[in-house]
Amino acid sequence: KMNGTNFNDNDLADNEGHFGINVIQGNENDADSNFNNRISNIVGEFGTRGNIATEKAENSEALFNSLNDRRLSISGVSIEEETGNLMLYQNAFSANARVMSAIDETLQAILGIL
Repeated sequence: KMNGTNFNDNDLADNEGHFGINVIQGNENDADSNFNNRISNIVGEFGTRGNIATEKAENSEALFNSLNDRRLSISGVSIEEETGNLMLYQNAFSANARVMSAIDETLQAILGIL
């Protein structure tokens, strides 16, 4: 029987256990027997677990970024610093090339006099 309806009119087998489902929707305060409360609890649990997973992902990303920054600082290679040094060395090389060119011209002038 389910809500007063007999599903086994010919009495071929006893199906009462299969159809004895009683769903109560929001009329009782007992959370175990109230369908709406149970669904609400399940949805709330999913939401809570989703928030926890999101927080863990954000914490993992922050930890990764922190460890990566620390690794880069320990390795001693800073792209900004190396670019600055490269420009400094390029200017120094260019200045030395001009000095060598001036010395060469001076030696050529001296040899031309002799």
